[in-house]
Amino acid sequence: MDERKAYFIIFLIGIIVCPWFNGKLVEPYKSYYIESKDTGYVSCESDKEGNNSYAIQLYDDKYDDRYIVSIDTDNNYTFDIHTKVGVKIIRKHTGNDAPDTYYVENNGFIKFTVDVYNIKTGRKIRTIDMKNKFERLGLDNIQPDSDQEFFITKFNGKNFVCFMVKNFEFSGDRYADSSRRFYLCLDDMSFYDGELPNEVEYSDSSESIEEYIPIKKLLPKNLITLNIAVKNMFRINDSIYDDKIRIITSVRSLPYNNEKLYAMFPKLKDEVAYLKRKNIFANIIFVFPKDIKAEDILELLSPEGHKLVFDGVIVKAEDSYDGFNHQVYSMEELRRYIKSGKN
Repeated sequence: MDERKAYFIIFLIGIIVCPWFNGKLVEPYKSYYIESKDTGYVSCESDKEGNNSYAIQLYDDKYDDRYIVSIDTDNNYTFDIHTKVGVKIIRKHTGNDAPDTYYVENNGFIKFTVDVYNIKTGRKIRTIDMKNKFERLGLDNIQPDSDQEFFITKFNGKNFVCFMVKNFEFSGDRYADSSRRFYLCLDDMSFYDGELPNEVEYSDSSESIEEYIPIKKLLPKNLITLNIAVKNMFRINDSIYDDKIRIITSVRSLPYNNEKLYAMFPKLKDEVAYLKRKNIFANIIFVFPKDIKAEDILELLSPEGHKLVFDGVIVKAEDSYDGFNHQVYSMEELRRYIKSGKN
């Protein structure tokens, strides 16, 4: 085959293939992406009595630490959520030098599953296919409603997962969304759309007050330094639980040696050592009884033999509830004088 014939054949292929390629495979004014979110669950454990527990979750570019691995109020379950949301955006030319407009053509879960773990054994006991449950209700365009996609609550002695979602309804280039709530009972797997049945009594709302103590700001550096939560805040009380205290901190901040901590959670020491050795970033969520003393919590999170003393610790006027400086000599005094909700 001479060179001219070869060029002619390539030219014919271009005439035939290019229009088909442009019209069928390429959508110049459309874009599609998949947003995946995982809580990054690693492990969970509770003590023998079931009063204290923890769950570990990864955080890096793949995992978002805003999505906290949840523990139910009875320390029976922990939950790991996995979602993939497909989003197709269409750009529409308006003409007359006006800016283009964009609208969503389709937005719904490609995947939405929740793994349920027995917190006492650490074993996965079931996987809930939420996407399938929504599709059975004829809801094809469900997407998360907020950063807190679901939360744990308790009604009439039963544990429920409440899913907060939006349902998108499309008509041409217009769409409307409506927020909806769905409740899944973890005890009998019953599923409720919008409202719980009348025979289920709502529990009273928590009267607990969120109090924050900025440990690194108030305590001398040579006494104790704890990386508590993302903003170095120590949560004394948490309104998510009526009778529990939840503390979130980095696994890296946990001590290598703490006999009391690792006696309470025998599996934790090896888990912490592995994550540190592999340079894996992870958070740990502790849940303790509400009546635990703050000193006991700090003792669990400090190196063995590290003493907490308050000599010379002063709550500054800007941080105190009455606008005056106060020298404190115990954790109780620190909690008494610090502003409630102080950041």
